[in-house]
Amino acid sequence: MRGALCLIFLCTLLHAQSASLTHFEAASVKPGSGKWSQRGGPGTSDPGQIVYTNVDLSSLIYQAYDVRPHQLAAPDWMLDTRYDIAAKVPAGATRKEVRAMLRNLLEERFQLKQHLERRVAEAYVLTVAKGGPKLTVYPAALPEGFNDAVMPKLTGVDKDGFYTYPPGSVVTMMWTREDQTRIAMVREPIIELCGMLTRILKLPVLDHTRLDGRYDAHLRFAADPQPAEEEPNAGVPNASDPAPALYRAIDNQLGLKLEKTRLKVEFLVIDSALKTPLGN
Repeated sequence: MRGALCLIFLCTLLHAQSASLTHFEAASVKPGSGKWSQRGGPGTSDPGQIVYTNVDLSSLIYQAYDVRPHQLAAPDWMLDTRYDIAAKVPAGATRKEVRAMLRNLLEERFQLKQHLERRVAEAYVLTVAKGGPKLTVYPAALPEGFNDAVMPKLTGVDKDGFYTYPPGSVVTMMWTREDQTRIAMVREPIIELCGMLTRILKLPVLDHTRLDGRYDAHLRFAADPQPAEEEPNAGVPNASDPAPALYRAIDNQLGLKLEKTRLKVEFLVIDSALKTPLGN
């Protein structure tokens, strides 16, 4: 009997812990002020608190529902109305769990209602180029003990200006310096590269490569990408070019190809939401 009671208590405790990771422990929402910023949360020096300053609702929706700007159909006021939000994050929460907490905050405090809808729109497809991919392949499994709440620490910079990470790291980063943009992908699936390219091109980039492992990829290109149709000799390498055009770089450096098309893309449609959230 005592063992059964202990088991019931343990199950209740585990359920309570699991439930707590769907909501912030506490959160305040106030009218926005000051300069836009976001700080804290899992993977930072302050994992127990996340603070948004002067943030628009659209930006919160991008994070909460993991959608890109081109995938959101929302009222214009969501870009203009700003909020200050301070939320206490439960100990041990991951970035994925914080997204769930943010979704619940939007749906409870802003009474946000939404649905998914497929629409025909311009998009890019990423395929393997004629010569085959130029990627370092890893097994599909994540390293033992992997924790997506922990951001790998930089170990330095290589001869080509790319940040380096400890063995076994899993990370994708993008940064721009001196009119060059670099993407470093370490032990990630191709979908992560598509996400970075989507941010740059402001249109969906869909993975049609059929590459289902995890890869290293280093990509360097001009910070201001031209449309593919405006790139001269897009498939011809130029060794003296310090910052090749994006499409040429994808072909020559990764052995992949981007093509523009029209197809059905999933949109997050906002049906309604409160401008003034429910009280703290």
